[in-house]
Amino acid sequence: MIAVVQRFKDCLRETDTISRQGGDEFIILLSDIDSPVAAASVANKILNSMTQTFNIQGQQINSSVSIGIAMAPIDGADFDALLQKADIAMYNAKERGRGRFSFFRQDMNDAALHRHHLVNAMHKALDESQFQLHYQPQTSIQDNSLIGSEALLRWIMPNGKSISPVDFIPIAEETGLIMPIGEWVIDEACRQARQWDARGLPSVPISVNVSGVQFERQDRKSVV
Repeated sequence: MIAVVQRFKDCLRETDTISRQGGDEFIILLSDIDSPVAAASVANKILNSMTQTFNIQGQQINSSVSIGIAMAPIDGADFDALLQKADIAMYNAKERGRGRFSFFRQDMNDAALHRHHLVNAMHKALDESQFQLHYQPQTSIQDNSLIGSEALLRWIMPNGKSISPVDFIPIAEETGLIMPIGEWVIDEACRQARQWDARGLPSVPISVNVSGVQFERQDRKSVV
Protein backbone atom coordinates (compact mmCIF):
# COMPACT_ATOMS: atom_id res chain seq x y z
CA MET A 1 0.00 0.00 0.00
CA ILE A 2 2.86 2.39 0.79
CA ALA A 3 4.24 2.03 -2.75
CA VAL A 4 0.77 2.62 -4.24
CA VAL A 5 0.22 5.74 -2.15
CA GLN A 6 3.61 7.10 -3.21
CA ARG A 7 2.66 6.76 -6.87
CA PHE A 8 -0.62 8.53 -6.17
CA LYS A 9 1.22 11.37 -4.42
CA ASP A 10 3.59 11.72 -7.38
CA CYS A 11 0.53 12.51 -9.54
CA LEU A 12 -0.91 15.10 -7.17
CA ARG A 13 -0.13 18.64 -6.08
CA GLU A 14 0.82 19.70 -2.57
CA THR A 15 -2.63 21.23 -2.14
CA ASP A 16 -4.40 17.94 -2.89
CA THR A 17 -5.37 15.47 -0.18
CA ILE A 18 -5.24 11.68 -0.18
CA SER A 19 -6.60 9.37 2.51
CA ARG A 20 -7.23 5.66 2.84
CA GLN A 21 -10.92 4.84 3.05
CA GLY A 22 -10.34 1.24 4.11
CA GLY A 23 -9.15 -1.94 2.47
CA ASP A 24 -7.92 -1.03 -0.99
CA GLU A 25 -10.01 2.13 -1.41
CA PHE A 26 -8.63 5.66 -1.29
CA ILE A 27 -10.18 9.11 -1.37
CA ILE A 28 -8.42 11.88 -3.27
CA LEU A 29 -9.61 15.46 -2.84
CA LEU A 30 -8.51 17.79 -5.61
CA SER A 31 -8.65 21.45 -4.68
CA ASP A 32 -9.26 24.23 -7.19
CA ILE A 33 -10.26 21.89 -10.01
CA ASP A 34 -12.69 23.83 -12.14
CA SER A 35 -13.41 21.47 -15.02
CA PRO A 36 -13.98 17.78 -15.79
CA VAL A 37 -11.04 17.96 -18.20
CA ALA A 38 -8.66 18.85 -15.37
CA ALA A 39 -10.04 16.03 -13.19
CA ALA A 40 -9.71 13.57 -16.08
CA SER A 41 -6.10 14.65 -16.58
CA VAL A 42 -5.24 13.75 -12.97
CA ALA A 43 -7.12 10.45 -13.26
CA ASN A 44 -5.15 9.56 -16.37
CA LYS A 45 -1.88 10.34 -14.63
CA ILE A 46 -2.81 7.95 -11.82
CA LEU A 47 -3.88 5.22 -14.24
CA ASN A 48 -0.66 5.57 -16.23
CA SER A 49 1.46 5.46 -13.08
CA MET A 50 -0.08 2.09 -12.18
CA THR A 51 0.88 0.44 -15.46
CA GLN A 52 4.45 0.03 -14.19
CA THR A 53 5.08 -3.09 -12.10
CA PHE A 54 5.95 -2.87 -8.42
CA ASN A 55 9.18 -4.44 -7.19
CA ILE A 56 8.40 -5.69 -3.69
CA GLN A 57 11.29 -7.59 -2.08
CA GLY A 58 12.42 -8.83 -5.47
CA GLN A 59 8.92 -9.83 -6.58
CA GLN A 60 7.37 -8.16 -9.63
CA ILE A 61 3.74 -7.29 -8.86
CA ASN A 62 1.18 -5.81 -11.24
CA SER A 63 -1.68 -3.70 -9.98
CA SER A 64 -4.45 -1.55 -11.42
CA VAL A 65 -6.99 0.93 -10.16
CA SER A 66 -10.54 1.96 -10.97
CA ILE A 67 -11.43 5.60 -10.38
CA GLY A 68 -14.80 7.22 -9.79
CA ILE A 69 -15.06 11.00 -10.07
CA ALA A 70 -17.66 13.32 -8.55
CA MET A 71 -17.49 17.06 -9.12
CA ALA A 72 -18.61 19.76 -6.68
CA PRO A 73 -21.03 21.46 -6.66
CA ILE A 74 -22.66 19.71 -9.64
CA ASP A 75 -22.75 16.28 -8.00
CA GLY A 76 -23.14 17.45 -4.43
CA ALA A 77 -22.39 20.26 -2.02
CA ASP A 78 -21.12 18.17 0.91
CA PHE A 79 -18.54 15.45 1.45
CA ASP A 80 -20.98 12.58 2.04
CA ALA A 81 -22.92 13.25 -1.16
CA LEU A 82 -19.74 13.51 -3.22
CA LEU A 83 -18.30 10.34 -1.68
CA GLN A 84 -21.46 8.36 -2.41
CA LYS A 85 -21.53 9.44 -6.03
CA ALA A 86 -17.79 8.93 -6.54
CA ASP A 87 -18.26 5.41 -5.16
CA ILE A 88 -21.07 4.71 -7.64
CA ALA A 89 -18.90 6.01 -10.48
CA MET A 90 -16.01 3.82 -9.32
CA TYR A 91 -18.11 0.67 -9.48
CA ASN A 92 -19.21 1.69 -12.96
CA ALA A 93 -15.54 1.95 -13.94
CA LYS A 94 -14.90 -1.54 -12.50
CA GLU A 95 -17.79 -2.99 -14.49
CA ARG A 96 -16.34 -1.56 -17.69
CA GLY A 97 -12.96 -3.14 -16.98
CA ARG A 98 -10.19 -2.27 -14.57
CA GLY A 99 -7.75 0.52 -15.28
CA ARG A 100 -10.47 3.05 -16.14
CA PHE A 101 -12.15 6.09 -14.67
CA SER A 102 -15.77 7.20 -14.78
CA PHE A 103 -17.52 10.45 -13.98
CA PHE A 104 -20.72 10.20 -11.99
CA ARG A 105 -23.95 10.36 -14.01
CA GLN A 106 -27.51 10.33 -12.70
CA ASP A 107 -28.31 7.15 -14.58
CA MET A 108 -25.59 5.40 -12.54
CA ASN A 109 -27.38 6.43 -9.36
CA ASP A 110 -30.69 5.20 -10.74
CA ALA A 111 -29.09 1.87 -11.64
CA ALA A 112 -27.53 1.56 -8.16
CA LEU A 113 -30.88 2.24 -6.49
CA HIS A 114 -32.59 -0.31 -8.76
CA ARG A 115 -29.94 -2.88 -7.87
CA HIS A 116 -30.37 -2.17 -4.15
CA HIS A 117 -34.15 -2.57 -4.35
CA LEU A 118 -33.77 -5.77 -6.40
CA VAL A 119 -31.41 -7.32 -3.84
CA ASN A 120 -33.86 -6.55 -1.01
CA ALA A 121 -36.72 -7.95 -3.09
CA MET A 122 -34.77 -11.18 -3.73
CA HIS A 123 -34.32 -11.71 0.00
CA LYS A 124 -38.06 -11.26 0.42
CA ALA A 125 -38.78 -13.53 -2.55
CA LEU A 126 -36.87 -16.37 -0.88
CA ASP A 127 -38.71 -15.88 2.41
CA GLU A 128 -42.13 -15.65 0.76
CA SER A 129 -41.70 -18.42 -1.86
CA GLN A 130 -42.07 -16.10 -4.83
CA PHE A 131 -39.75 -18.22 -6.98
CA GLN A 132 -41.25 -20.92 -9.17
CA LEU A 133 -39.92 -23.65 -11.42
CA HIS A 134 -41.47 -24.12 -14.83
CA TYR A 135 -40.64 -27.35 -16.62
CA GLN A 136 -39.92 -27.32 -20.34
CA PRO A 137 -40.41 -30.79 -21.87
CA GLN A 138 -37.62 -32.31 -23.95
CA THR A 139 -38.80 -34.70 -26.65
CA SER A 140 -37.15 -37.18 -29.00
CA ILE A 141 -36.89 -36.05 -32.62
CA GLN A 142 -37.41 -39.65 -33.69
CA ASP A 143 -40.80 -40.45 -32.15
CA ASN A 144 -41.69 -37.25 -30.24
CA SER A 145 -41.62 -39.17 -26.94
CA LEU A 146 -40.83 -37.40 -23.67
CA ILE A 147 -37.19 -37.94 -22.75
CA GLY A 148 -36.64 -35.26 -20.12
CA SER A 149 -37.44 -31.77 -18.93
CA GLU A 150 -35.55 -28.61 -18.10
CA ALA A 151 -36.30 -26.71 -14.90
CA LEU A 152 -36.59 -22.99 -15.64
CA LEU A 153 -36.48 -20.51 -12.76
CA ARG A 154 -39.22 -17.86 -12.69
CA TRP A 155 -39.76 -15.01 -10.23
CA ILE A 156 -43.38 -13.94 -9.90
CA MET A 157 -43.93 -11.05 -7.50
CA PRO A 158 -47.13 -10.71 -5.40
CA ASN A 159 -48.46 -8.07 -7.80
CA GLY A 160 -48.17 -10.58 -10.65
CA LYS A 161 -45.14 -8.92 -12.21
CA SER A 162 -42.54 -11.33 -13.61
CA ILE A 163 -38.85 -10.49 -13.17
CA SER A 164 -36.66 -11.88 -15.95
CA PRO A 165 -33.74 -14.14 -14.91
CA VAL A 166 -31.60 -11.97 -17.20
CA ASP A 167 -32.20 -9.12 -14.75
CA PHE A 168 -31.81 -10.85 -11.40
CA ILE A 169 -29.44 -13.80 -11.91
CA PRO A 170 -26.28 -11.65 -12.52
CA ILE A 171 -27.05 -9.60 -9.39
CA ALA A 172 -27.74 -12.77 -7.40
CA GLU A 173 -24.32 -14.09 -8.46
CA GLU A 174 -22.57 -10.86 -7.47
CA THR A 175 -24.19 -10.71 -4.04
CA GLY A 176 -23.99 -14.42 -3.21
CA LEU A 177 -27.77 -14.81 -3.20
CA ILE A 178 -27.35 -17.31 -6.02
CA MET A 179 -26.33 -19.86 -3.35
CA PRO A 180 -29.66 -20.08 -1.46
CA ILE A 181 -31.57 -19.59 -4.72
CA GLY A 182 -29.62 -22.36 -6.43
CA GLU A 183 -30.10 -24.71 -3.49
CA TRP A 184 -33.83 -24.03 -3.52
CA VAL A 185 -33.97 -24.80 -7.27
CA ILE A 186 -32.25 -28.17 -6.79
CA ASP A 187 -34.43 -29.07 -3.79
CA GLU A 188 -37.61 -28.05 -5.59
CA ALA A 189 -36.71 -30.00 -8.74
CA CYS A 190 -36.06 -33.11 -6.61
CA ARG A 191 -39.34 -32.61 -4.74
CA GLN A 192 -41.22 -32.31 -8.03
CA ALA A 193 -39.54 -35.45 -9.39
CA ARG A 194 -40.60 -37.41 -6.31
CA GLN A 195 -44.14 -36.12 -6.64
CA TRP A 196 -44.37 -37.17 -10.28
CA ASP A 197 -42.96 -40.58 -9.39
CA ALA A 198 -45.52 -41.04 -6.57
CA ARG A 199 -48.30 -40.33 -9.04
CA GLY A 200 -47.03 -43.07 -11.32
CA LEU A 201 -45.88 -40.77 -14.10
CA PRO A 202 -42.96 -41.82 -16.33
CA SER A 203 -39.57 -41.17 -14.74
CA VAL A 204 -37.53 -38.78 -16.88
CA PRO A 205 -34.37 -36.77 -16.13
CA ILE A 206 -34.76 -33.16 -15.02
CA SER A 207 -32.05 -30.74 -16.14
CA VAL A 208 -31.21 -27.92 -13.73
CA ASN A 209 -29.11 -24.90 -14.67
CA VAL A 210 -26.34 -24.38 -12.11
CA SER A 211 -24.42 -21.13 -11.72
CA GLY A 212 -20.66 -21.20 -11.99
CA VAL A 213 -20.58 -19.53 -8.57
CA GLN A 214 -22.08 -22.68 -7.06
CA PHE A 215 -19.28 -24.80 -8.53
CA GLU A 216 -16.69 -22.48 -7.01
CA ARG A 217 -17.87 -23.09 -3.45
CA GLN A 218 -15.45 -25.27 -1.55
CA ASP A 219 -18.02 -27.58 -0.03
CA ARG A 220 -19.79 -28.08 -3.40
CA LYS A 221 -22.96 -28.76 -1.38
CA SER A 222 -25.21 -27.07 -3.88
CA VAL A 223 -24.20 -29.17 -6.87
CA VAL A 224 -23.86 -32.65 -5.38
